[in-house]
Amino acid sequence: MVGGINEAGLAVGGGNYSPGGASWHAVLWDGTRLPDLNSLLDASVANAGWVLTGANGINDKGWIVGNAYNSISHVEHAFLMTPVPEPETYALLLPG
Repeated sequence: MVGGINEAGLAVGGGNYSPGGASWHAVLWDGTRLPDLNSLLDASVANAGWVLTGANGINDKGWIVGNAYNSISHVEHAFLMTPVPEPETYALLLPG
């Protein structure tokens, strides 16, 4: 399921990642790969039971919005993911 696409051609949505068809995960399509956005979550967030179940939109800055579910408290919530530069990219942004 496609949720949104930005000017760079990055698309977000949801995909079924379980053999029985019971587990939807948020994904990002970059034209060659389809990574599960849950792989980008901090371990403490994942250990707290949160699963990103679908991505609904992505803007031209790479901000992704979608739905999350907590398997421990059984609560649904919206999420916002923002890109974080890789350390070597961040170093290039520093003055001097």
